[in-house]
Amino acid sequence: MAGYEAGLHYVDPSIKISVAFSGVFDDPVQGREMALNMFSSGVDVIMHAADYTGLGVLRAAREVGKYGIGGVDTDQADVAPGHVLASAIKDVRGAVYYVVEEIAAGEFMPQLLVFGPEHGAQLTAIPTDIEFYQKNPEVLEKLEEAIEKKLEPGGKLKFPTPPKPDKDFTGRCPNLRAPTLYPLVRKER
Repeated sequence: MAGYEAGLHYVDPSIKISVAFSGVFDDPVQGREMALNMFSSGVDVIMHAADYTGLGVLRAAREVGKYGIGGVDTDQADVAPGHVLASAIKDVRGAVYYVVEEIAAGEFMPQLLVFGPEHGAQLTAIPTDIEFYQKNPEVLEKLEEAIEKKLEPGGKLKFPTPPKPDKDFTGRCPNLRAPTLYPLVRKER
């Protein structure tokens, strides 16, 4: 989520960001209720990282005519067509293909590989044909600009390291955070 926040502030440093924890990954009703409360308080866009709970967030966005950003793993645009601005995805297929190519070329080195854009990873799914982007093409332009800056030699666009949580929400692993909803509030008008 640190990258999400850094990206928002790259686009507009005055954007206000709020954070809410649902505490569960499997309750779309709770996700919907939390999202409806956030939207009614003035939030314009919510990004979730809450698995099944996040589906309720996206459905709430459609319900009130606002927008959501799908959480991690898969393209979630079909959950609320026209109201999902993007989805953060894991490019497992691309990562496997990359490693197989390395093996075939005799260049594979066993190591921890963070498969990112510099390796050709597709980490976002953006439905560019939706009305929001037709009315706001500058958003897509700014996104492309940010991607190019991140990929430049020396990485001109830096992303902060996410902070460690101050609580163990899982009862098992202190580095595993509770499901999160990240609302984005537009700058003061």
